[in-house]
Amino acid sequence: MEHLIKYANRKIYSKDHSKYVNLDYLEDLVNIGAAFEVRSKEDNTDITQKTLTQVLKNVLTKRVKNGTMSTNAIKQAIKG
Repeated sequence: MEHLIKYANRKIYSKDHSKYVNLDYLEDLVNIGAAFEVRSKEDNTDITQKTLTQVLKNVLTKRVKNGTMSTNAIKQAIKG
């Protein structure tokens, strides 16, 4: 399991690889099925779910921009 720390300035640091990473990196981890956990530097709380929500927003934004996600698909995603 990869351990990531999110700082107050929104930077995400991989403790395992000793480098800063971005949301695209986390998207790649999800796509390959890698286990990871994101913790807040401030209070060490698990913020993996919150960070995954940001990744999802990033993915949806990219798909809308490049035209690979229709309005109906967005509506369906909202409905669940």
